[in-house]
Amino acid sequence: MSGNLRIEYMPLSTLKKWPRNPKRHALAAIDQSYDRFGFTAPILIDERTGLMVAGHGRVDQLAARKAAGKEPQKGFF
Repeated sequence: MSGNLRIEYMPLSTLKKWPRNPKRHALAAIDQSYDRFGFTAPILIDERTGLMVAGHGRVDQLAARKAAGKEPQKGFF
């Protein structure tokens, strides 16, 4: 691990979820957070495997917003 933060913008369709993600997500609460604060936390990806390690619920809700024709709110990223 280099300790350097790197942010890359990627299409939702290219993200690969970790298949054994144990969490259930409150998607309605995530959606309300997007409306209030925008997208403020990047998705974390393990560079060795290419799989997501954090952000599954955020990605699910972004995909739902996109499918509904709703724009994601601008945040810090």
